[in-house]
Amino acid sequence: MTGRVNAVAPLAFDAALDLDNAIAAATTWQAARGNRPCFKIADGACAPASLPDTLTAKGWRPHTPTLVMTATIDEAIARLPAPRDAVTLTSVLVSPIDAIIRDTAASSAEYAERSGIAARTPAPRRFAMLERDGSTAAVGLAVVSEGWAAIFLMRTHPAHRRQGLARDILAALLAWARGAGATNAYLQVEAANAPAIALYAAAAFETAYSYSYWRPEAAP
Repeated sequence: MTGRVNAVAPLAFDAALDLDNAIAAATTWQAARGNRPCFKIADGACAPASLPDTLTAKGWRPHTPTLVMTATIDEAIARLPAPRDAVTLTSVLVSPIDAIIRDTAASSAEYAERSGIAARTPAPRRFAMLERDGSTAAVGLAVVSEGWAAIFLMRTHPAHRRQGLARDILAALLAWARGAGATNAYLQVEAANAPAIALYAAAAFETAYSYSYWRPEAAP
């Protein structure tokens, strides 16, 4: 299951409340909906500031550190070469893109969740896809809102990785986003994904902040 839409984001807290009871209430609410208890805590930006220490004392641990990276679109496009092959853009989640989501998901439940999220993203948006050997090899998604382009769903089929396809997808999405009025872009990438971070850094993306998912068990 995806962490971003299944975690408590502690951004504000009433100091008059009891923190232990608040944690218990949040975890009970999640469990009642079939979700594993989880808090998404950004480094240096959670409320109350004592929450990480309190969770640690209760046996919770951080998992999956993730970077939020941003760039100005003009600079990113200037750094990226033009796509070597034609990138198809569509506002609809078509079946070849859905197939990549399925093939790169860790489980059928994760696939169903990610596919549903992709289908529900608001307009203006564009899915991008590249073909290799007659089948879809790489995909991505950009959603524009208030001058920002959010880059999601960057996926490359395992058989076609390390061929620069993600770079081509990113270039096409940013070009579309600029035409749709966006001036800046952001994306999220796991800190352990060194190849993806290198790609984004080469395209002028810099880390704005990081966050982790806190869970009460040792396994992520």
